[in-house]
Amino acid sequence: MPDRATIRRVTVDEMSSQQPGSGEARIRVEAASVTRDHYTFMSGQQFRGHGFIQPKLPTRLGYEAAGVVEAVGDGVDQSWIGKRVLRSLAAAFLLTL
Repeated sequence: MPDRATIRRVTVDEMSSQQPGSGEARIRVEAASVTRDHYTFMSGQQFRGHGFIQPKLPTRLGYEAAGVVEAVGDGVDQSWIGKRVLRSLAAAFLLTL
């Protein structure tokens, strides 16, 4: 595993899409944030319990994103498809824009 102090590059890669599960929605992300929290995580400085979190690399970053709902799973109203939304895991909610 590389030394956290040497990590200087973040890349954006395409991911394959999966069908959303029950109660889920798939969002085509158009914008995402990378914040100080991500830097401290990647540098191994984020503390949890009795030690620092050591990320497995490569990893996925970004817990806030904006985009369009592409598909919904069972139990989710079909009217969500096509709506512009803001996703925030920190607050655990989905907002329409």
